[in-house]
Amino acid sequence: MNRGRGVLASSVMAVAAVFGAVTPAQAASYDGSCNVDEACLYRYQDYTGGIYDTLYSKQEYTGTYYGTSVAINNTVSSVKNRDSNNNLWLYQNAYWSGDSWGLPAGASTNFSSSFDNVPSSHCWSGATAGCPAG
Repeated sequence: MNRGRGVLASSVMAVAAVFGAVTPAQAASYDGSCNVDEACLYRYQDYTGGIYDTLYSKQEYTGTYYGTSVAINNTVSSVKNRDSNNNLWLYQNAYWSGDSWGLPAGASTNFSSSFDNVPSSHCWSGATAGCPAG
């Protein structure tokens, strides 16, 4: 009987160790919350509507807003750059081409009518020149 409890306790500890090894960054991306170090894209002005939150550069928007079936491509109206070290560059076309909008580290914006519902890709860049060619 004691041996069974010992095996059970060891198993529980092993599972806890595995789940405890998940880093916050792994747990944060695309969870419906605008977390530190993420790009947070919103469907509507003033950071409302659906949210697409990610830690990664995206050469093309093929996903949907968290918990919805609404595609993010050409539907973004506001953005938060929660990365404190890198600029976020949003582009009109896939593969970081076309007109661009640079958002400084830690900044957020509502897009003006000229860029509202336009973005199709984004990348992180410490430089002021934007992303590398697709």
